This record gives sequence, structure tokens and C-alpha cells, in this order.
Amino acid sequence: MHIVIDARMLNSGGIGTYLKNIIIHLKTYPLHMKLLIHPSMHQQYSFLDTLDCIHCNASIYSIKEQWQLPRLIPACDIFWSPHFNVPFLPIKAKKQLVTIHDVCHLALASFLSPLERIYAKKLIRTAIRKSEKIITGSHFSSNELRRYTGVDDSKVSVIYYGIDHFYFDNQSSITHVQQKYQLPERFVLFVGNLKPHKNLTTLMKAFKELISHDPSLYLVIVGKSKGMMNRENITAWLQDAKLSKHLLHLSEVEDEDLPAIYQLALCLAFPSLYEGFGLPPLEAMKVGCPVLASSIAPVREVCQENVLYVDPCSIKEITSGIFELVNDATLRTNLILKGKEWVKQYTWKKSAEEHFKILNEITKDFN
Repeated sequence: MHIVIDARMLNSGGIGTYLKNIIIHLKTYPLHMKLLIHPSMHQQYSFLDTLDCIHCNASIYSIKEQWQLPRLIPACDIFWSPHFNVPFLPIKAKKQLVTIHDVCHLALASFLSPLERIYAKKLIRTAIRKSEKIITGSHFSSNELRRYTGVDDSKVSVIYYGIDHFYFDNQSSITHVQQKYQLPERFVLFVGNLKPHKNLTTLMKAFKELISHDPSLYLVIVGKSKGMMNRENITAWLQDAKLSKHLLHLSEVEDEDLPAIYQLALCLAFPSLYEGFGLPPLEAMKVGCPVLASSIAPVREVCQENVLYVDPCSIKEITSGIFELVNDATLRTNLILKGKEWVKQYTWKKSAEEHFKILNEITKDFN
């Protein structure tokens, strides 16, 4: 089976984590893989050294992307796009596969410009029409796809994402990481990009209330913003007279250091307004970091009763929830123990197995 994978989003937060882990595990299967990558990625990812790569320097969502992809994608059995930015023009693949992680661009269209809304809607509908199968990460996202696009359920496969348990068990030294990033002694952690639906502004408003009761607390934000469209501008918050001394924004963190940062945190705050799956709560659970999370359907589906839920729109609930999670030793211990057990079921190996089944299903009629 010859498969070409668009791997240009290896650096893109959650999608990058998903893409990297699935590719690494698919390497063990009887596949002939070629990857579309940005030329600079060879220096960043050693696992690419053993794979056949095609260089493509076009940006995601760009006109250049639409011009280059049909010319660069070689003849193959399957072209897999791990995001909905599929080529509009015909390509030389027999079949196409797409992963649509969520329909945030449709459900939260108000965050986009009119042109961006039109383009996102066109791309998503094209991805659905051209793809033999659609992979998504939760039953919530599957229902949202049907709600916003009318896609047939038979075309959608739900595959849960995973945790790299070996990676989290072999983390960097905690002391080294604390010194490297100058982390405070007592901090609440936020991990995610700075897009508006991640709800960071509401979290910072809640944190401003929180430090009135506990001035020893800090908020550490781990989130990339460079080159990101529609990102939230937190500059004003970082300069706020009351809050700035209690905020630390780490826009660039080495992958191997993230587990130790989770472990050093008093808790993870995950106040997102919209998700397709949500990896950070599971990553936090893995290393014993209790989680405060939005009481929204996809997070409840993935985390069940192993986190402390709050209304993401309520500053009061977020404030009191963090205060409780930081100070209630019994609650913390209970969530830590339950979380470590719960997260064992989420593995990239299992996820990759399900992806391979889909690939086989698509190609079952090939000679």
C-alpha cells in the first residue's frame, strides 16, 4: 500500500503531536509512506531520516498550497491529510483520507473574518466530498460534523488519540526544567495555543481574582503564538499592574521538558470553550497533575469523572475551582490516583492500529 501523508503540520500543537505519533507507529506497518514536509523539518525530527520525504514550503490555507499540492503529490493508493486543508484540484491518488479534528471553524465562525469563514467552509466541504473516509477524535466531533455538514455517519470513523507513555515516563529532570524556565514554586498551568476558543482571557480574569486570596500563586502559560492566525493578544495582561508579576508566558518549550512542567504544576487549568478531543488533560493526568476543565461535552467524553469541572464562562467557578483544587489535599490525591489509572487506556499504538484498519478498508478493493 502506497500512502502519501501531508506532514507539514508537525509543528502545529495538538495536530503536530497527533501526526508525529501516528507516523512513528505507522512506520512499523507494511506501508510505503511518503511525507510532504517543510524542508526545515529534517533538522527537528530525527524519525524523518528513515522516511521518503517530499519538500513543500507552502503555508497551510494558502493559495500557494493549492497550487503546489497537486503537482507534488505523486501517484499513490491513498493521500492522507491530517487536517481539512485538502487540495481543491485533482491529484494522482486513487483515494483520499482526511482527519477533521473538530469543526471549530464552523461552530465558532464569529472568530473568523468573512473571507476566512467562506474559505474554511469550502475547504471542509471539499475534504468531506473528496475523501473516502473521515477520521475524527471523539463522538462529539462526529456529531458536530453531521450537524454542520450533513455528512453521512457511515463515512466517519471515531478514533481516540493517545499518550506517549514511554515519553512521559522518561522525562527531563524536574530540577533542570524548573531552573531552565525559571518556574515559580507554586503555579497553575495552562497548555494550548492562544486562539480565542481556548478561553485564556477568562482564565486570566479568574486568576486576577484568585491572587487577591492567594498572592503566592502564579499562572504559567505554555502556548505558541508565533505565526498563528486569529490568536489572542495577551500583551495587555502581561503588562497589567496587578497580574503581570504573577504571569509567565513560555511561547517555546522543548517537547521533552513538557512532562516535567506538568509535574511541577499545582494543577492544569483547561477552560476551553470548544474542543474536538483535548490532549493536555490526559497528559497532565499521566504525570499526576490534577486537572480543572471545562464542563463541555468533548472533555467530559474523554476525561469522564477524573477531573474537576467548571463552567468555562464563569469567572467565579474557575476562581473557586482552582482555589479548591490547589488547597484541598483529599480532592487532589483522589483526582491524581483516578487520573493515572484512567489515562492508561489512551495509547498512540492503539490509535495507530485503528488508523491502519481504516487504510486497509479503503484499499480492500485495490488489485
